[in-house]
Amino acid sequence: MAEIENDQVPAKLDDVLGDKAPSDAKGTSGPSSSSGPSNLSADVLGRDEIQKQFRAFENAFRLRREARGLIPRLHQQQISKLSAISEKKRWDLSLETETMRKKTGARSIEQIEALHEQAERYGALVKNETLRNEQIERDIRDVETRIVSLKMSTGGVGSELKRSHQLERKIKNHENLLDKALVKFNEASNSNQQLKDVIDFLRRERLVFDSVQDKMLREIRDKRAATSDMLVRSEAFGKDADGFQQQMRHIKDAVDQEFRALERGWHEIAASLADQEEVMDELDKSHQNDLQKRAELHAKHGERERDLAGRLRAAEAAITDKREAIRAARARIEQTERQFEDVRRATSIESIDALVDGFLKAEEDNFHLYKQIGALQEGIETVDDEIVAAQAELQKYRNRQAGRPNESNTERMTRSLAKKVAAIVKEYEESSKDAQEATATLVSICRHVADISHEIGTGERRSATAYGEMNDTTVAEELATIEEVVVDLLNKFVAQKGENGVGDVRLLMRQIRVQDVAIVPPTVEEDDLDDDAAGAAHEGAAAPHAPRRDNK
Repeated sequence: MAEIENDQVPAKLDDVLGDKAPSDAKGTSGPSSSSGPSNLSADVLGRDEIQKQFRAFENAFRLRREARGLIPRLHQQQISKLSAISEKKRWDLSLETETMRKKTGARSIEQIEALHEQAERYGALVKNETLRNEQIERDIRDVETRIVSLKMSTGGVGSELKRSHQLERKIKNHENLLDKALVKFNEASNSNQQLKDVIDFLRRERLVFDSVQDKMLREIRDKRAATSDMLVRSEAFGKDADGFQQQMRHIKDAVDQEFRALERGWHEIAASLADQEEVMDELDKSHQNDLQKRAELHAKHGERERDLAGRLRAAEAAITDKREAIRAARARIEQTERQFEDVRRATSIESIDALVDGFLKAEEDNFHLYKQIGALQEGIETVDDEIVAAQAELQKYRNRQAGRPNESNTERMTRSLAKKVAAIVKEYEESSKDAQEATATLVSICRHVADISHEIGTGERRSATAYGEMNDTTVAEELATIEEVVVDLLNKFVAQKGENGVGDVRLLMRQIRVQDVAIVPPTVEEDDLDDDAAGAAHEGAAAPHAPRRDNK
């Protein structure tokens, strides 16, 4: 085994020297001897090749240096071992020789010859190993010589150190540049992440704005549909108003015809009264009829008052609901305007102001149309009252005309007049109670009118005995004065409503020092009023009575 290891180690060294090192021991056949140090520094490829050869020789030198101490020791051990074996063989040979001398046989002679041959082989092996050791030492010296020549050709020992320092500095510079580039890359990555977050936020915000815009567009479409419906209703109201006006014209034409017929009858009656003395009796009867008609008028006035009170309460409730609806609509419109202002800043929508103005104008036109319809209804009721009064006057004149003496129909008119007188007397007796109630109502109205007149500063407070002295003329004058004050209040109310959107009648009443007035009803059927209900009811119906309500 020791012989095999001793044979392999020099073979490996020869392979290294044969593959990596130049063929000439003096280094004259390599590329460095032909080009020179100056050409090596210029030619990068040649310098790399020389460095590779230098590293190969250096490795081979290191192996030779290690083998220089190892191989002689191995050889010395091998020689010692072979010497010991040789001595042992010699000792055995001497013993065998002595034995053979004693025994002297053919077999012992052959053994001796074999031992001699074996001793010669061992001697040849020792000689070969000694020669190989000398050859290895010569190869080591050649390698050292090559290493020295290569170092001298590359510029000396310090050149590689300088180059290594330069390479280290370059490596550090490149590392610094790499660190700076890494810092810039990290900053760019952070900036990109922030931009991605901003983009995501803007996308979410755009989705929110798109949803809000869709909602606003739906509300605009709904409001447009509502506005178109309001316009349709307004047109229908206009048509109804035209119809009412046409009806009023027809009624006025009919009234004019009746009045013309009445005038013709009056002229005929006047001519007949000039010729007949019996007209005086008829005049007395007509005076009684006038008294009866006044009682009936008072009764009708009470009924009209109750009717107006009921309609006033309904109108007040409707106006209150309308105001609440207008306030709610204004609140919704303000909220819609705020939302559309946000959408306008985000999406540059500019048409909402005109849309809201058109909607408010339509609401205001609708409200004015509602007031106009109420005024038309009030005018129709007034015309109805005038027609009733005209019919009463016509009936009165017809009754007077029936009493005109004529040669042809005197008896017939007398019988008719007698029947009418009997009917009037019967009706008078039947309506006596109504006349008493109408008288009481008239006194109560006189008291309330005087109290209201005193409260608003248009007259003095009357005593309890003075109320009986007031008649229908005095009441009409007081009502006219109150109506003027109420019209002034309503004008101020409309002006304030145009400025602030919603008027406050109580504030206006305080400005002219008007306090709350409570009318105590004479019967259970009538209700009380205050100045807020009276001011609000004037927009929808007539004025006098309405239930007292706190509009705060």
